Amino acid sequence: MARDRRDRAVPGRPPLCLALSALLALLAIAAARPATDWAGDRRVDSQVRRLLRPRGQHSVSIRLLPGGEEIYALNAAAPRRLASVSKLFTVATALARLGPDYRFRTGFYADGLVGPSAGNLYLKGFGDPFLVSEEWRIVVGALPLMEVRGDVVVDDSYFEPDLALVEEPGVPNPYNAINAAFATNFNTLHVVVEDGHVRGEEQTPLTPFTVFDLRSTRRGPLSIETQQTERELWVKIRGRLGARPRSLRFNLGRDPRTPALYAGHLFAAFFARGGGTPIAGTVRRGSVPESADLLYLHRSSLTLAEVASELLDYSNNFIANQVFLVLGAEVSGAPANVQKSRVLLAGDVKERVGSDAVRLFDGSGLDPRNVGAAAAITTYLTVIHDEQPLLHTLLRSYLDGRVRAKSGTYTQEGVRAMAGYLIDAGGEPYASFALLCDGRKCDRRTPEKYDQLLAQLSDLVPPPIATSAPATGPAVEPAESLLPLEPPMPPAAPYDGGYCVPPEDAGGAG
Repeated sequence: MARDRRDRAVPGRPPLCLALSALLALLAIAAARPATDWAGDRRVDSQVRRLLRPRGQHSVSIRLLPGGEEIYALNAAAPRRLASVSKLFTVATALARLGPDYRFRTGFYADGLVGPSAGNLYLKGFGDPFLVSEEWRIVVGALPLMEVRGDVVVDDSYFEPDLALVEEPGVPNPYNAINAAFATNFNTLHVVVEDGHVRGEEQTPLTPFTVFDLRSTRRGPLSIETQQTERELWVKIRGRLGARPRSLRFNLGRDPRTPALYAGHLFAAFFARGGGTPIAGTVRRGSVPESADLLYLHRSSLTLAEVASELLDYSNNFIANQVFLVLGAEVSGAPANVQKSRVLLAGDVKERVGSDAVRLFDGSGLDPRNVGAAAAITTYLTVIHDEQPLLHTLLRSYLDGRVRAKSGTYTQEGVRAMAGYLIDAGGEPYASFALLCDGRKCDRRTPEKYDQLLAQLSDLVPPPIATSAPATGPAVEPAESLLPLEPPMPPAAPYDGGYCVPPEDAGGAG
């Protein structure tokens, strides 16, 4: 899959930046006077209550670091839908449980070995979310094989086949890809349709596994349907195709057999390209026998911290849930399933928050049942910062580095959320914050209300004062991105063969 570096500039951010400036102003007041005086500052409270209407749909919590003293609260105990703010808890728990240097793995086994020749070759997936074409080429170069006399057997048993995660049936967008033990190129295909023919991208060859059925129509939207048979994946594309090249990226469908079979066929193509002989047998799903020899254990080129940085920056729902599922299996034992990960995440969050005020049903925020109270979120961020000081460096930076945060949106359901840290001049967090709005009045005008709030607060307070020197080293820079930005959920925008990203929401999926 091509390393398609996308512009990180996100439209529609100025109102959000102004809202963050308001929080900086609030903290400047807090730094300038005792907490008891702050709590009674009616000037600030009156501005917040005047602008954030209806009051019942807004929640605000701000806590000073270290210590976690809550210096401002508005409806801070009310449960609100979190959308992609949920990803904060997924990443923080993964860092705490697996460590920032953890690397996802894929195993390669063989039987009937005779020198560089194997009988059957077995591939076992462990959920690596960045198993892209570049990684497969590394695998082929590292395998001590030149020939496979039998079959390529793909073992996807590390994940249960039927995962109870929120999805959009029939939506081919990349963000709606199926989570599985194999996640080759994010379980998506990228092709170009031109003059009745289909070609793959240079880095990712098409294989006989994918069979395309094209039909050009004079009108109507583009539609893509996939159907998995015993040996092939049929892809039906309908719409105005024409003679001009059209680039399409779409997921592999919802059949749990497809990710493993696609991975096996793509490996076979790379194996032949890399100098090996064509696979003599077939590609099929199966289990690695105990008698097979381990040839090579591939470790991802990216650490968990680097994966998390990409996940958070691009708000990638597929990768968030992939990390969520692997986390449960690594800690609680295979196979990966949703229940193990939910229990693990719930226990870890409750231990730090002290209550059930945050409830998570998936790792991405696509599940609308993910809810949390603003006070609980800021408590968690305060506690986890002491344990995982790397976390704030993985968050998107705003206002010239003075804020690092994760946002979340259900655009048409009235959910706007943001949580993270306020950063001093030395690059260290000095407060955690959560802004949550959940209700029909939380629409595109909500950032405008934050604008007005900031304008009032900027007249009342000086710029914040730095509170500490850097202590944790430089931020982890994201690896060269392979990810598309994702639209918020639900509902999806009409599919046009690209990424379906509404411009006003292009940075906070889910």
